[in-house]
Parts: sequence; structure tokens; C-alpha cells
Amino acid sequence: MARVRYGGLLTAIFAALVLLFLYSVAEILLLLFIAVLFGLYLGAATDSLQRWVGAPRGIALASAVLLTLLGGVGIAYLVVPPVAEQSEELVQALPAQLVRWEAQLLALAAKSPVAAQILGPLREGESYVGTIVQQVGG
Repeated sequence: MARVRYGGLLTAIFAALVLLFLYSVAEILLLLFIAVLFGLYLGAATDSLQRWVGAPRGIALASAVLLTLLGGVGIAYLVVPPVAEQSEELVQALPAQLVRWEAQLLALAAKSPVAAQILGPLREGESYVGTIVQQVGG
């Protein structure tokens, strides 16, 4: 009779412990999952190269790894320069944009008492944008 009474509680405790364990090893499980996917990809690529070229499995595997690395380098070669250029443009445009945002927040606070209350009072040398960036950045 006692076994039936506490069965639900024991099941809930066990489930909580399993979830706690999975949470604590989540990074390892994610790495394991990625490794399994990469292994499946390399296995399929190796089998395809083995069939098409007729090369031994070791050479086909080395070729698959080399082609994968070359593909990654090619993608990085295509993606990194535009991202670096856009980042540089963002860094150059950000100060002017921050000044515009500050002016808009000051105008909003002057026009709306509710917005002024939400944004809070400014002390000398402070700005709304600086305060917000500080709160977001930690």
C-alpha cells in the first residue's frame, strides 16, 4: 500500500534527477551529437568517393576530410571579407546613430511625462543611451 502512495512522488523525484543530470552534461551531449553527425557525413562522403573513384577506403576518407576542409576554407574566404567590411561600417556609423537616438529619447521625454518617468531622471554628464547601453552590457 505504501508503494502505491509514494510511487508518483518517487517518479517525479527520479524525473527531476534525470533532468538535472542531462542539464549538467548538456555541453558534452551536444559535442557528442555534433561528432556523430560529422561522422555520418564523413562516412557517406567516403562511401560516395569510394564508389565513384574506386579508391581504397583510407584514401577516400582522407580525400573527404580534405575536401571538407577546402570547402570550409572557401566558405570562410567568401563570408569573412564582407562581414569584416560591414562591421567596420557599423563601427563608423554607430556614434552618429547613438547621438540621433539620444536626441530622439530626449524629445520623447520632453513630450511625454510617461516616457520621462519610464526613462528616469538624468544627472549631469549622463545620457539615456549611455544608461541603456550600460544596463544591457552589464
